[in-house]
Amino acid sequence: MICVQNVSKIFHEGTPKAFLALKDVSFDLQRGQTLILQGPSGSGKSTLLGLIASFYTPSSGQIIIDKTPISSLPEHFSAAFRRKNIGYIFQNFQLIPNLTLLENVLIPALPDKVDLSKRAKKLIQEFGLESKINAEASTLSGGEQQRTALIRALITDPQIILADEPTANLDATLSSILLENLTKMQQDGKTIIIATHDPLLLNWNAPKRIISLKDGSLV
Repeated sequence: MICVQNVSKIFHEGTPKAFLALKDVSFDLQRGQTLILQGPSGSGKSTLLGLIASFYTPSSGQIIIDKTPISSLPEHFSAAFRRKNIGYIFQNFQLIPNLTLLENVLIPALPDKVDLSKRAKKLIQEFGLESKINAEASTLSGGEQQRTALIRALITDPQIILADEPTANLDATLSSILLENLTKMQQDGKTIIIATHDPLLLNWNAPKRIISLKDGSLV
């Protein structure tokens, strides 16, 4: 389903600030599988996730998802592909503080003008946040923000879930709740890629592959 072929990424290419963040990385991931990208800060994990999400393009190599070469799509088409197929969980949640929980959840549906309010309310209820549906994001607790970010990632029912250091801002209790939610996503057949160096996720008792990165290369 996801094919990463000889992908490298140089930031600020052609300038004195040029930085090789990723070097000649290749792997395949089948539909429904879970992959954990492990490695220390600066190893290239987040860069690789960003490339798979088509937030930016590789300097060389290509990324293919379901036979679509997303790394060579024009920006407009790659954004549309991402909204339909990929849910992204950011390390710091990336909620808009002055929008309500419901409004934050519905953000991925706005560009395509699709009414997903019914689905959003169903998910909000499933995640136990119905009492906070009209609360501004700035008033939510850390755990409530985390669940809101998860719902937003699921709102368009994407096949692929990408999570960048999802436990970085969570305590042990909230991290355990996150694992429960990830397990449910597995059971629902989602394809999951997680960037982390958290032992809790690395030791997660669930079917998964682990790939290690160091200095932008597979090890």
